[in-house]
Amino acid sequence: MNAAWEVRMRMYARNHVMFAVGLMIVSTLFFIAHFNSFLQQAKPQGKPPGWRMREEVDAEEAPRSNPPSTRPTALTIVVLTSDRPKSLERLLVSLTSATYSPGERIDLIVRQDMPSSGVLCAETSRLLHRLRWLHGTLEHVQETEPRGRLQMWQRSYTPLSSTDYFLILEDDIEVSRFYLRWILVALPHFRSDATIFGISLVRPTERGIDYLGLGDVSSSVPVTANAVKYKMPTLQALAPIPKHWKAFRRWMARTTEEDAQFDPTAVDEFEIQDLTVFQRFQALKKNGLQHLQWDAYLARYMIDSGLFMLHPWPSGGGALARCWNEIGLVTPRRPPLVDLLDAWQPHLLRWRQRTVIRLDLTGRVM
Repeated sequence: MNAAWEVRMRMYARNHVMFAVGLMIVSTLFFIAHFNSFLQQAKPQGKPPGWRMREEVDAEEAPRSNPPSTRPTALTIVVLTSDRPKSLERLLVSLTSATYSPGERIDLIVRQDMPSSGVLCAETSRLLHRLRWLHGTLEHVQETEPRGRLQMWQRSYTPLSSTDYFLILEDDIEVSRFYLRWILVALPHFRSDATIFGISLVRPTERGIDYLGLGDVSSSVPVTANAVKYKMPTLQALAPIPKHWKAFRRWMARTTEEDAQFDPTAVDEFEIQDLTVFQRFQALKKNGLQHLQWDAYLARYMIDSGLFMLHPWPSGGGALARCWNEIGLVTPRRPPLVDLLDAWQPHLLRWRQRTVIRLDLTGRVM
């Protein structure tokens, strides 16, 4: 009797174990078969990653930014804005929609200038309160008095080392989702090139001087190019080489301290006097607004120092960033002249002597 009972109990236990194992196998196979559909359902619809209203998430479950970590910062993005929340939103959406690698720490600093009215734009604060920046730290700096474009740029960022890379974006810039893939390779690669002041992600279209009426710069660039070193400076989507940025700020402080009325357009070379950026400076100077065209100082410094600005040159006319030229006193409002790069081009990172083209102030090959 005891032997028969023991046999039945063993068979009962064995059957239960086999049933449990079979159930686990079936569950695993079902999960594998439907894994892709689960992922599709988990993806947020209609909004870029990282851009969600705070009401949609629990603040403790989803922080607005990652806390400081021991990882070194790969890039610091500095956004300059004042009272253009719609423009700022377009820029932030493009930044959050870009491609990021999990191991890269990208810190974001938004510097908000005080308008001449003395009242900060409340919509800007609400916009940043809704932003979830999960690639690094997020900092919102509000000025306590009107600074203006010149001071905002001068106060934008102070690099701590020669590899403390940073990207300055005014709020009317929009970036391609591939901007980071290119710039994180380009900055360390070209850092040792003593002739490059910095990198601009935009595709240059304007010639510094156009006596011959050649129009768009692209008509002078060979089809084999994947980057251009342009004598003509720009502040659009600018990532200066840290050592050159420090040297430029020292030069700027010294020249303005020695002569408060320093005119960067006062040059002996007749041709350089006709630079587009210098002509805009002179036009604004008549109304005492020359500080708005402060890139004239950068142009003077780069010309005197023999420096270039490096731009990526994707095939087909795309760009890694573009400017919407919002309403202002510096440039007239006009829609972007180029489209953002929508498909990655691996050749953009294959720099060769014949693919990096040098352009003079007229936009022609040197």
